[in-house]
Amino acid sequence: MIDKQMYKELEIKYSFLSKLPKKLKDVIIGELDPDVKVKHVFNILINNKEACLFLFEQKMILFWMSKILFKKLPTIQIFNFSQINKFSQLNDKVLFIHSSVEPEVLDDNYEENELVFKHIDELDFIVRVINEKSTRLKK
Repeated sequence: MIDKQMYKELEIKYSFLSKLPKKLKDVIIGELDPDVKVKHVFNILINNKEACLFLFEQKMILFWMSKILFKKLPTIQIFNFSQINKFSQLNDKVLFIHSSVEPEVLDDNYEENELVFKHIDELDFIVRVINEKSTRLKK
């Protein structure tokens, strides 16, 4: 858990974070570790909803609001680089990531999402990072 001052510093660097719903900010504050450096934060879309992708040395964490029935709830998805099985760039702004705990498991017990980037250079950056850090990807 980071303190509110650390989150304010992130908001100064990444202004879109200040526009997130309070519920989502509270989840981000609770999820981030003050001892783990945030390398970058990207403003993206998931399921046509505003989202943010936090990039760390060993993982990426996605945060967004999901609508379940009539409630909006904060949602978290973690991609450890060591668990990414494959990814594909669907077009110049959309990235699909497939991740699972067991490398040979490609059934319904995995995490995936289409990440829609607002800028192609941000997508290109993430693709480079995944290629460098994901040990499971077939070269």
